[in-house]
Amino acid sequence: MGMANPIPTYTALVDYLKYSYPDLSYIHVVEPELDGQRVGDVVHSNAFIHNLWSPRPLIRTGGFGRESALAATKSKDTLIGFARNFLATVRQTSPK
Repeated sequence: MGMANPIPTYTALVDYLKYSYPDLSYIHVVEPELDGQRVGDVVHSNAFIHNLWSPRPLIRTGGFGRESALAATKSKDTLIGFARNFLATVRQTSPK
């Protein structure tokens, strides 16, 4: 089971990274998922990190489809990463 309220912990971590490593160019966060689906009613749960980290780039991965990714990238400092749902399902066929 996760923390009841992880925001203060991650706020402290992001603040530490931001001020201790001023040349760190970006951070990458993974949205909570279970079996490839967002957990419960959690939507964009790591979005609060954008306000802490801005104006540096924030990469968010997990549970995004085309439309939700496009909506998230309306913020100029947000990038969306795609991985297992798109890349791991590509079938490789060998020549016969």
